[in-house]
Amino acid sequence: MPANLLLRTLGEGYGESAEAWWAAHAALAAELPRPADLALVGGLKSERLAWAFASGYQAALRAAVPRLPAGEPACLCVTEARGGHPRAIAATLRRAEDGRLFASGQKTYVTLGPLARSLVVVLREGQQPNGRPALRAVVIPADRPGVEVSAGEPLPFAPELPHGALTLSDVEVFEDELLPGDAYEGLVRPFRTVEDLHVLAATLGFLIREARLSEQSGRLQQLLILAVATRDLCGSNPSDPALHVTLGGLLSAVEDAADQANLTRAARDPEAAERFDRDRPLLTLASRARAARLDQAWTAVGVHQHSPNQGEPSEA
Repeated sequence: MPANLLLRTLGEGYGESAEAWWAAHAALAAELPRPADLALVGGLKSERLAWAFASGYQAALRAAVPRLPAGEPACLCVTEARGGHPRAIAATLRRAEDGRLFASGQKTYVTLGPLARSLVVVLREGQQPNGRPALRAVVIPADRPGVEVSAGEPLPFAPELPHGALTLSDVEVFEDELLPGDAYEGLVRPFRTVEDLHVLAATLGFLIREARLSEQSGRLQQLLILAVATRDLCGSNPSDPALHVTLGGLLSAVEDAADQANLTRAARDPEAAERFDRDRPLLTLASRARAARLDQAWTAVGVHQHSPNQGEPSEA
């Protein structure tokens, strides 16, 4: 990893403005084509965990769907009223008698939805021979007729991050906007891991920022080692059990590093430390599904692990 990636000028951060964060992130995206590098530097430039998470999420989307325009914010639209599992997807993609495609339905939770210009939407396209839903993903512009994104109320954590709901009313979809293959196996399932990796990279950038501000050289070295390992993993096969085992270890190490960082942050900037504690749930989103995937990975490599979440429902 080029040393200058994480030794750049830090800057003052973006405050509470999602627009300011995106303008800076888009400038970085034009300079850093590799999503893992974009996530790391995006986190380094963020004085708030919310913006580090957002940069990691955007970088993960570019890694999963390379056709997305680098200069436009995007979002993945999966979750509906019954969840994000294939059988919960009711929004449809239908072909009219004249051959044209139309999308209809609702998505109940869309991260960065009100800010997005490109929407990656997972839709039901009939049924597979085994009885499971056939899902297809499409990439459509947010300003297309029939698309409506409504803003949600701020969450108790990371309220700076906009989110909303999506309604599609007979939205025309063109053939070149279809992503290939089954949307669940080809996009939704692997994206969970791709997102974990890139958000972890951005979080490490954020923690490196704190170590530099606090002049903690020993901690900085440890974080740089974790950052190099995470950056390398970002290009790995998301279905590889060994990747999940390694990712599990990195996540634990970063949790410990976050605890230590907030102790020094509290002495330097008590308000920032309180904000980090408020926003820390960002790091444990989908933790049950992540724990289930880790348990499955240990089993796949021949080591039985008793997961604390064993017996709980999961969409892993």
